[in-house]
Amino acid sequence: MCFCVNIFAQVDSLSLNNAGNSSDSINIQLFKRNLTRNDSLPVPIAQRGIAKIAAKQDLDDVVEYGSKDSTELDNKNQILRLWGDAYVFYQKYKIKAHYIQIDLKNNIATAEVGKDAKGRPIGKPDILIDGEQVVANKLSFNFKTKKGIIYDGRMKQTDLYINGSRIKVIAGPIDSVNTDDVIYQQDALITTCNHPEAHFGILASKMKIVPDRVAVIGPAYVKIGGVPTPLVMPFGFFPMKKTKQTGILFPNDYNFSPLWGYGLKNIGYYFPINDRLDLILQGDIYLRGSHRVGITANYNRRYKFNGNASLEYSTYYGEAVSDRRYSKTRETAYRLTLKHNQDPKANPYHKFSGNADIQFGKSKFQSLNYNDANSALNNNLYSNITYSRIFSGKPYSFSAAMSHSQQLVTRDFTLELPNLNFNTQSIFPFKNPKRVEEKWYDQISFTYSAELKNRFATKDSILFTPQTLKSSKQGMRQNANVTSSYKVMKYFNISPSFSYSEVWGFNEVKQSFDPTQIYVDDTTFFNVEKDSFTIKDKLLFNGRASKDTLNKFGAYRTFNASVGINTQLFGLMQFKKGFLRGIRHQIRPTVALAFAPNYQSYYDSIQVSNNPNVSRNSYNRYQEYIYGGPPNSGPQLGLNFNISNTLEAKVMGRRDTVARKVKIFESFGINTFYNFVADSLKLSPLSYNATTRLFKGLSTLSMNGSFDFYDRNSKDQKIDVFLWNSQKKIARFVIFSATLNTSMTVQKIRKFLAGDLSESEAATRKDNNKIDLSNQSFWDLLDNFSINHTLNVAARDEIGKNKFRFNTNSVTFSGSIAITEKWGINFNYFGYDFKNKSIVYPDLGFSRDLHCWQMSLNWQPVRGTYSFTIGVKPGTLDFIKIPNSKNRADVFTSF
Repeated sequence: MCFCVNIFAQVDSLSLNNAGNSSDSINIQLFKRNLTRNDSLPVPIAQRGIAKIAAKQDLDDVVEYGSKDSTELDNKNQILRLWGDAYVFYQKYKIKAHYIQIDLKNNIATAEVGKDAKGRPIGKPDILIDGEQVVANKLSFNFKTKKGIIYDGRMKQTDLYINGSRIKVIAGPIDSVNTDDVIYQQDALITTCNHPEAHFGILASKMKIVPDRVAVIGPAYVKIGGVPTPLVMPFGFFPMKKTKQTGILFPNDYNFSPLWGYGLKNIGYYFPINDRLDLILQGDIYLRGSHRVGITANYNRRYKFNGNASLEYSTYYGEAVSDRRYSKTRETAYRLTLKHNQDPKANPYHKFSGNADIQFGKSKFQSLNYNDANSALNNNLYSNITYSRIFSGKPYSFSAAMSHSQQLVTRDFTLELPNLNFNTQSIFPFKNPKRVEEKWYDQISFTYSAELKNRFATKDSILFTPQTLKSSKQGMRQNANVTSSYKVMKYFNISPSFSYSEVWGFNEVKQSFDPTQIYVDDTTFFNVEKDSFTIKDKLLFNGRASKDTLNKFGAYRTFNASVGINTQLFGLMQFKKGFLRGIRHQIRPTVALAFAPNYQSYYDSIQVSNNPNVSRNSYNRYQEYIYGGPPNSGPQLGLNFNISNTLEAKVMGRRDTVARKVKIFESFGINTFYNFVADSLKLSPLSYNATTRLFKGLSTLSMNGSFDFYDRNSKDQKIDVFLWNSQKKIARFVIFSATLNTSMTVQKIRKFLAGDLSESEAATRKDNNKIDLSNQSFWDLLDNFSINHTLNVAARDEIGKNKFRFNTNSVTFSGSIAITEKWGINFNYFGYDFKNKSIVYPDLGFSRDLHCWQMSLNWQPVRGTYSFTIGVKPGTLDFIKIPNSKNRADVFTSF
């Protein structure tokens, strides 16, 4: 009969005699024993550990041991045997196995593999050394000398698995400053493969390991699939510290370019400065001089902030053919990247965060160094770094920002530094919190804002030149607003408002007229009488205006006032039967009386020709200000009409138990203005805009356009004649634009077709469901495949037929398809432009999981590049790989 025994108790200085012979006495305090039982059977005296045994010397600590199945004490040979989940614990060493034998006389524990009823091996021994587990076929450990022998052992350090045919363990002293254990291995295989029979590794004849510190190997070679390779190393060091330490960063790719030569990618060096800051020096290098180098600083202060700063420089050399001669070309580019994030809990009143991606040089840095679709197609960069300050208990706030925009094709570079803003919340200057009855002036609110901005607009190639400073513009703008709101006749709101703006700047424009006439050679003819050639000149400029920008301080001021009244109207229709159960229409009309003065005093006129019949041109003296100039619309006193609408419906499908709400138009608005003081064309065009979602939110449709109430002449110019008076029509079509954006996955399409897609699911941009390939159909494999479609159409009424055109009509695909558990196809980017009838930069590939290895191919046919790699998965040994790639400079083909 089998029962469980757990031995864990202390027997204090108990001496037992064997047949009255005191020489065989032993102090059993060396072993802690505890007997617990699962049944009522008496426990044999051998399992209780009470026997007459001998020991020559004591250990310096207690030993804990036990087993789940059975325990046997051989009193004669002083051997203790443990079966079934046996264990022995001594200080920091823990031994577990199916079978453990303890030599009580020599203080040696031996663990071996057990066998089940069918003779199959079970319970492989393992020993815990400094928190690291070593699994073996057999091991022995001496508690007195603290030395052990492990046969066919396997241990893990960081992400490395180390297999050794014979391992010797020498324990460090407990009471010493240096308590590290030392492990010696023979025929050690170092690998990151977790398979019992490793698929690859570095095989070393001998090895020394100090756990969590370093591993030193002797002569070694790389072994793949059990086959030795000629890749030999005389010795090696493998850092095993879990903390950061200085060291070489192995290149993650090797390649050969016919133009650049052999190259290493992402080779570098790592410098840990302290726990909060480190530096990475990394780049690419080719034998023929092309290179990329960059330095990155990462910082992190817990619960405060984190971020990084990176500066990269790249130069690539090529060969150009001109007049059958070869000339060396050079492409350079720089990139500055900044990123800072403040922890939301760091400070509720101060916030500093942002990111910046700035590129400058002769070429695009992304396209020069990378081949993926995003790097090749992205032509616009934006950056923003902001500091904001909220003052506790105060109604105002402050912010400082730096922003940057860059167009990589035209190389236009705009930098705003600094951009300072001061804003107040709504202040009610006349409101008295102690007043019980509210007065009409209590609703008057005041807001103020001030903005100071400095802008540099230049080309990235001359960013650090004096021309950049000359292109700078500075200015300040202040805005003050006074508003209020009153409810009248229960359903109407009256909202008076007044706005004042003042702009300061240093870029006033001054134009002057130059009466000089400029002629050019026009016609050459032969004069028979003079027997000579005569050239007839043509007048090119009969005088012209020139513009100068004066660097002097100036200012202009604008203001406007209005009184508006608005309300809400609701319309409701309900039906008891059918698919359509109800329609709800919400209308929000607004009528406002608005006033703005004439700003013609800020404008000057200039003569543009010596011909007196040519009219003078008007120009704005402040048009070059950083905030622009004042409007040129003339005086305004009129009514503004605005109507916004929301249209909803309730529908009941066959599968529905409750009617669903569907938004037909999320918003639909019309607007126009009638100016009483204008001398002509008093009624502005009727503009409209609308937004709605289709297919349960998978698509968004936006529309806008305008209609004009006035007729036009034969030159397509608007005249001061109402269309109703000339053609008996209310308005004529002017312009229309519509954009349809669709973003979806195959999973959402399937749910939509099945009627199971909800509005919240449709609004989710991505589905991150893990695909289980068991019992999956072909369409299940495509669930996370994303499809994005953009369609933009526009129409304009011109003389003749209406001009209708497609501005954009393109579709893009991205995602991965898991064909099997190991094989996958990747669509990093694949697009088709229906307007231009061309494929847009396909970026395709496939991958194969080879357990501890992986195989991948990425191909960009338009760019003429590809990358094929078979290598170890990312980890300590991922430099073991066989790459083959074609760079952008080596071949250019069309798809």
